Amino acid sequence: MIPNKPGPFDVPAQNLGWNNPPWEEAVLRLLFVRLSPWRDVQRSSPHLFLYGLMRKTLGSGAFGDFSFLPSRYERKELEAEQVPWLRGIASDKAAAEFDAILVSCAYALELVNLPTLLLQSGIPLRSSQRDERWPLVLVGGSNALANQGLIFSDGDSFADGLYFGEAEAVPGGAELFTILGLMRGQGKRAILESLEEALPAFWASGHSLQPALHQSRTSYRSVQPARSMAQDNPFLPEAYPILNSPEASTARLQISWGCPSFCTFCFEGWERKPYREVPRKRILDMARNLIQHTGVSTLELYSFNFNAHSDILSLLLDLNRIFDRVNMMSQRADILVNTPGMLECELAAEKRSFTIGVEGISEGMRALYAKGLSSQDLWRLIERLCKEKAREIKFFYILSGFETEADIREFTQFCQRLKDLAEQHRPSPRFLFSAGFLVRMPFTPLRYAPLEFDRDKLEHISNEVKTAVEASGFEYRLAMEWDEYVADQLLVSGTYKLAEALEEAAQRGVLYDDGIRGDLTGILKAVLKDELKPQSPFLAEKNTDYDFPLAFVRSSISDAFLYRAYKEAMERQEPAICFSSTDTDGRCMACGACRDGAERSFLTSHRIGGDPAQTKMKQLANLIRAKRRTRPRYITVRLGRDYEGAYPEYLSAILLKRVLTQKPELTGKLFRITEALWTQGAWKDRIGWGFSGETILALYGFNSESQIDDMPMLDDESYIKVVEALSELEAAAFSADVDPLYPQHVEISFPAMSQNEALSICRKWLASLKIAYTERKGPLTTERIFEIAPKDKKKRILSEVQVRYEEHTRRPTFTIMGGPKLDISYLVPTEGDRFSVSVNIKKAGSS
Repeated sequence: MIPNKPGPFDVPAQNLGWNNPPWEEAVLRLLFVRLSPWRDVQRSSPHLFLYGLMRKTLGSGAFGDFSFLPSRYERKELEAEQVPWLRGIASDKAAAEFDAILVSCAYALELVNLPTLLLQSGIPLRSSQRDERWPLVLVGGSNALANQGLIFSDGDSFADGLYFGEAEAVPGGAELFTILGLMRGQGKRAILESLEEALPAFWASGHSLQPALHQSRTSYRSVQPARSMAQDNPFLPEAYPILNSPEASTARLQISWGCPSFCTFCFEGWERKPYREVPRKRILDMARNLIQHTGVSTLELYSFNFNAHSDILSLLLDLNRIFDRVNMMSQRADILVNTPGMLECELAAEKRSFTIGVEGISEGMRALYAKGLSSQDLWRLIERLCKEKAREIKFFYILSGFETEADIREFTQFCQRLKDLAEQHRPSPRFLFSAGFLVRMPFTPLRYAPLEFDRDKLEHISNEVKTAVEASGFEYRLAMEWDEYVADQLLVSGTYKLAEALEEAAQRGVLYDDGIRGDLTGILKAVLKDELKPQSPFLAEKNTDYDFPLAFVRSSISDAFLYRAYKEAMERQEPAICFSSTDTDGRCMACGACRDGAERSFLTSHRIGGDPAQTKMKQLANLIRAKRRTRPRYITVRLGRDYEGAYPEYLSAILLKRVLTQKPELTGKLFRITEALWTQGAWKDRIGWGFSGETILALYGFNSESQIDDMPMLDDESYIKVVEALSELEAAAFSADVDPLYPQHVEISFPAMSQNEALSICRKWLASLKIAYTERKGPLTTERIFEIAPKDKKKRILSEVQVRYEEHTRRPTFTIMGGPKLDISYLVPTEGDRFSVSVNIKKAGSS
């Protein structure tokens, strides 16, 4: 929190989203840290996952909190106030007051921010510099296998411990939380030793990094990344704090782990092998629990490739019976085009924008990337999407430096053919092309490839691609800046010298926030100057003898398999795949990722099946059509002051959670609750969100099993149950027209200011409305009354304003007698004002 500058987590409404014990009574206090600003991670869920796992493991006695990299504006304010950057958004406690800090790093460039956050929070940078007075700093996340930048050459680290792999594994995150709880208050080294003993995936700072060089004081430790087993019913989050944001009504539901493909460039595809699925029954149980615990109305399917799930066609129908909307994200293009009914079901489920990860600009380059997408399948998919009138098609490519002139000619021909196709389908979809430079990631086959830092070469390829795209009338963008690409490649491939560079970068205030802030690339190049010399092994093509960083991590996939995949890729040989197609079994590739025959058999015999796809498509289309034509039913409520500052989406989630927690039988009948008055229509700009007081709620729902007519609505029995569940908000049935309602009596309280400042604001507001008035003193010296001129009362904007000033708090309050055209937007002009100004609708009138 920035002193005197409240944000979305500081308002009264946010207190409705937490379920923590009092700080003083907590048996353990954990701070979950994201290394990017809130605006960039509010759609992601690692911090929510960890909180949910903590709560399930430790119960109600643990205190969990979140902290995010402050935004650029927030950093300036925090520095001016000399406030630590790492602070809990729920407790407003500095990071140093917690028992442990658990950091999730999602990608390499984020790693730059950890030392800076520690430094700006007054926490010593190195593990060896932090004694028992400091909280443990533990780091994991999806970038764990590229986190060598955290470790110094002598085994010291910015983190006290690193966790590799999936936290839902057994043993895994639950055991970590248990040990932290049981050993709270004990010595740092004792806790770390217990974590290493219990968790094969945990590495504590201080070990030797070379097995042949370790001495008695610094033993060598190898670790095995943790991986969950689907049959073990691993933890997946169903309950966690709801955070006040425009994303509050959306949640992500994981339906699988890993990826069945062998794309040579893909970090996640190799790191998280093998592909595993959450069973359909458990997904549906989780979905019902999720909507009841969080009140979300929109569900996003979380998976590397959601359409690979064997029950995906049934799940699209099942989940749409629970949630108002179900969004489909990342998917495999070959499955989309080759699975009967898949595209039809996605279109029926309202998907109109499709992203195709083509990756290679030619068939040969796609073979190098082991993409598994033939030109024939690619064109079949594009033609079908055009025929089905998709709204938007995005193509993504990876440029590596391996492209030849022949590859570029093939891509140019592709663009010309696409132009011809677009002219045949008017209106055609919007076609967007984007590309990024290939970062050779660790633990993938392309880690053996020579590094490419020839800027002229890569930008020439990009310009050739851009010319071909734009000559055909389409849009093109390069998705990364050159310095970001270089820094990213150095961070994931560099030696343990990287830690020295990040330490220096922190001292020089370097950050990654919507781009690199500071000379990160220059610092990295200076520290790695020997590695960047011409003919250096670091830059050259590598073999299995090369000493890669993090060699103490034992991946289940052998170096020999990775190297063989690399050699085949460079010969542009498309590999076989263990994942079965729609009509033939796959063949085990012997990569070593599967732990037993059952996992291997699941992959080689995998099918996307169930009921006939045509039947599902019709059912899904009818269900979606009914939901979009649902007629709302209305109720009146009075929101208390504890709802102030709530975004509309957060308010919807809190209210739906409240109803479904008390009336779980309404799950699948009540899809959505929205504020229907002050955030809608003309009032949206004139009154807006974040208020308390009297309003109308719209209830959207119907019995999806039986009542799917032209314009369904919530049945009477369900409607009464909603009124009962919201009785504390004075809920009552409302059947009149919403349109004539207006804010008849409004009170607005402002932050501390002088009385003259408050009066000046009122005068300027009335002037902006072109309202004439007579200003006079009230009964008290701290009151001022603005009587509206009779001719301007006819404008039906307002009839009177009273300004009352509380001298002991220095807070002014405006009491407004409004009309059907009242407009208070001048008084709360920005989003930030919604968190510091209190708007209370005391009474609604009807015109």
